[in-house]
Order: sequence, then C-alpha cells, then structure tokens
Amino acid sequence: MASGFGPNPWMSRALAARKRFRKRGWRDIVMRRPSQGALFSGFSGELLIAPEILPVCIDFRRMIRDVKVKPQELLALDSRQFEELVAEIWRKLGYQTELTARTKDGGRDIVAVRKFEVNVRFLIECKRYSPSHKVGVELVRALYGVTAHEKATKGILATTSTFTRGAKAFFNDHLWELEPRDFDGVVDWVKLATRDSE
Repeated sequence: MASGFGPNPWMSRALAARKRFRKRGWRDIVMRRPSQGALFSGFSGELLIAPEILPVCIDFRRMIRDVKVKPQELLALDSRQFEELVAEIWRKLGYQTELTARTKDGGRDIVAVRKFEVNVRFLIECKRYSPSHKVGVELVRALYGVTAHEKATKGILATTSTFTRGAKAFFNDHLWELEPRDFDGVVDWVKLATRDSE
C-alpha cells in the first residue's frame, strides 16, 4: 500500500486545486467538502488552499505513525515535507513552532519556542539528504553563526543522513550551543512525539 506522502498523486491534485482557487481571498479558503470524498485512500486531514499558502494536505498523525513503524519512510519525503514533519514533531512535544519560507530562510527552517520552567527558543535547520550524503562542517558552522546572531537558546541540525567527522567535532566543541540529530536521532524524536498516544 502506498504511503500518504512522498511522490504520490495527492500533491498534483492539491496543486491543481490551488490553481483553480488562486483568485479567491483568504476569507474564501477552500476546505474539502464531505460530498467530495477523501483526497486519497486513508486520508483524514483537510485540504487548505489560499493564494499565499502552499497547500499542506499531509496527514501528520499518519505520517508520524508510518515513520515510527517503518523509519525508512523518512527517505520518501522531499525537503519541505521533512521540514513540516520536524515542525509537527516539535509542536507535539509542546513547542510553538514557526516554519520559515522555502527560500531565504536565514539559515534555519524552524523556530521552536516554549515558555515553561524557563523560556527557550531553538533554531532547527533541516537537511533531507540521502544516506550517503553526509552533512559537512560548513553547515554546522553556519548554524552556529545564526544561533549566536539571533541569541537563540540552541541550534539543532536535523538530517535524514549522518555527519562528517569534522561536523561531529564542531558539535562536540559547542555542546551547549548546538545539537546534531541524524537519521536515528530523528526517529527517536518520532518515538518521543508518539509516546503519549500509545
């Protein structure tokens, strides 16, 4: 059975629907009507379309469940879907999350804020790489610079791959300012986010 994300027909249908309703104002946001049936088999989300918003019609609960059962599903996601998944994981962990624009994201894809015992603000950079494409030290240094510039609590680099030796050494030198999350680390996040639903 095909998963509900990755290179599947739902995206072409969503983009076609967005094109049809592009001229409507934000008050005319279109939701999937029950009479139209599900967007695809097993879909339980809503289709949200507005001129300024790229339609996000991924059922995150299903996606997180699928990744937990079969971690390799992470590699079926494109870059933006991976960012959306990570943002949803952090939202489920109790953080307010903001997903930055696709371009000119300023060196971070997600801002996660939580006001609890202490106020924290994490900058999360996501890299959806193939397993053989390791994240190098240059990206880690760049995240360190952005984290310091924005005076964030910590910078986190999440990837579907792993890190080079130089990148790991840089993380070790900045243990309290930076944190790496490789493929296994992201899967651990998924398990943590679904812990209360078991």
